[in-house]
Amino acid sequence: EEEEEEEVEEEVSNDETAARKIIEAIRERFLLAEEKATLLQEIAGGGLQTLSDDLYDNPHHFLFELLQNAADCSYHDGDTPTFKLVLDSEQLVVLQNEVGFTEQNVRAICKVKDSTKPKMTDGR
Repeated sequence: EEEEEEEVEEEVSNDETAARKIIEAIRERFLLAEEKATLLQEIAGGGLQTLSDDLYDNPHHFLFELLQNAADCSYHDGDTPTFKLVLDSEQLVVLQNEVGFTEQNVRAICKVKDSTKPKMTDGR
């Protein structure tokens, strides 16, 4: 039993190391690890904020996005997908039993118009 726990801990540690390497590679590619990137981040950040404000003018739209994200998740075979929102006076917590992001998912969310979702019949 103790040996199994050590194997699981080692596997999690290896997964975390691999995930950190992916993030570091993305940061390096987009110059986010460079000190000179600050101005680029400020310029892009302002544009993204404007785009976000225009796209999501309804302050409750994020709830629909959370539900859509849950619908797009992958689950282990045999698992019943679950989704739960917990709201208290300070925070909103989203709980779901998805498999989690793959490297391809992480890389896709770091680019504009690079989705891992299947295209709809009308090309969207």
